[in-house]
Amino acid sequence: MPTDSLPLPALHAFEAAARHVSFTRAAEELGLTQAAVSYHIKRLEERLGAPLFARRGRSLALTEAGERLAAEVVDAFGRLRAAVGGETDMADRTLSIASVSIFATHWLAPRLGAFQAMHPEITLRLATSGDLGDSIDEALTADVEIRSGTGGFPPRLAAHRLLDVHLACVVAPRLAAALKDPADVLSLPLIGMAMSWDAWFAAAGIEAPPSQRKPAPRFDSQAASAQAAAAGLGAALVTPAFFAEEIAAGRLVTPFPLTVDRGKAYWLVHAAAERHRPKIRAFRDWALAAVPT
Repeated sequence: MPTDSLPLPALHAFEAAARHVSFTRAAEELGLTQAAVSYHIKRLEERLGAPLFARRGRSLALTEAGERLAAEVVDAFGRLRAAVGGETDMADRTLSIASVSIFATHWLAPRLGAFQAMHPEITLRLATSGDLGDSIDEALTADVEIRSGTGGFPPRLAAHRLLDVHLACVVAPRLAAALKDPADVLSLPLIGMAMSWDAWFAAAGIEAPPSQRKPAPRFDSQAASAQAAAAGLGAALVTPAFFAEEIAAGRLVTPFPLTVDRGKAYWLVHAAAERHRPKIRAFRDWALAAVPT
């Protein structure tokens, strides 16, 4: 197709609307009215013969055809921005990161000094949230997000797997000596979610019905569960990579090598259109190199 026949204004409007999942925010970015963005999208839909957006209640979502087109168009405009503005991008020296709390506090924060030493020109702004799963209907809240889940992110986003969610049993040192076999863990209160313990006992080949389990406190974070285990309140299931320092120092003990794969992972996510921006590329490459392979 000759380039002069491409509906470039309509594609530009679609690219912005797909990134933001919002006609209003696309209009603000492009300096257009919402009606103008809507007109461009309608023109493009008529040309392609398929709807690109669908209303879901009060929110907007890409259709299947919209997702396919967005994957190509958003990436293409991202490459154009990188080619034209790659040097000036570094003038924007602040990289915003939103992360699930446990990853931020127990993996990312202790390592950020190494990133800053490599990239002193970039200022980091880190925020934590408990609502960063793999279901994303709106635009991202930061340049880069660390999310947890099974994956399946829409094509408008680039997602990179960082760490798999593996859980191991940990206890306080004074409780570890009495644990000779995984079945002995039933002698302790089981801190944390019952479903996780179900999976751990199943992996150990042990039947552990609720009637055999002692009452135990439940927390909404691995950090709190690990602290309770270190205080001797029972056994907890945690991701060993987040508590390597506590395990190495002997504050927590893993009495058995058994770990259970929960089928989830922590993902580094950013807009596909931003994949070539220097500050995002620098952080992405550093993070992927820092995780164990």
